[in-house]
Amino acid sequence: MGVRITSTLRPRWRYIAFKVWSERLEELDFDGARELVIRALSDVLGPVGMGRLRPWLMRWDEELRAGILRVERGQESPARAALSLYREDPELGRVFLEVLGTSGTVKGAERLLSRVPRWDVEEVDGRTFLIYENGEVDVVEDGRIVAHASYEDPLPD
Repeated sequence: MGVRITSTLRPRWRYIAFKVWSERLEELDFDGARELVIRALSDVLGPVGMGRLRPWLMRWDEELRAGILRVERGQESPARAALSLYREDPELGRVFLEVLGTSGTVKGAERLLSRVPRWDVEEVDGRTFLIYENGEVDVVEDGRIVAHASYEDPLPD
């Protein structure tokens, strides 16, 4: 029979929803996302700082390139900062980890993920475009995003 831990001794968790933006459009599976998060946290915080967070990748959506990271309560700010400050990855090139928000429950973090716009790939006249459901467009050349446009900021001719 196992030892039962009272609720006051059990660790409390917070959940950080984040999205990965990178200049390379390679598929990023769960293992790749986990390694990316570990590299980001350890590069910015170091091994001791990362150990304090007790990070765990809970969910990963390959299509959205977004996920939910579990960290210990009270460590949300260092985790958010570390994810936001990570800019250069050896596998993905220039990268930006956008923190969508934090929540006390997985369900709340999933609600944050549901706000991420979906996108589709279109090819027109030999050029590749990523078209988002909110009307934004990215221009892709050689597997890298080279330009971005929206209704407020159209593409140059």
